[in-house]
Amino acid sequence: MSKFTPGPWKWTAGWSMGPSEKDGTSCVQNDKGDLVFHSCDGCSLEPSEADANLIAAAPEMYEALKELLDATPQEECGPDCNEANCPWMQAKAALAEADGAL
Repeated sequence: MSKFTPGPWKWTAGWSMGPSEKDGTSCVQNDKGDLVFHSCDGCSLEPSEADANLIAAAPEMYEALKELLDATPQEECGPDCNEANCPWMQAKAALAEADGAL
């Protein structure tokens, strides 16, 4: 099994590799600048097989995580729970990001 590009991943519209890039360019890259996917008029960088598998599984993972959170009360995290140390809140934030709320 190959390993996918480490996250977090961000999608950017209007991204440019240089002055020769055309309008309509977009990409997905991680915080280290590693490209996962790049697309522009007349060019593209396809995702690796591992990244493509992760992208393809994303809708099912989203739904499974949403169902898991709906079935698990936040109170189980404890009184000192915050996004930095609580998997429940991290999962909630990930779903919000996927929904475009962050």
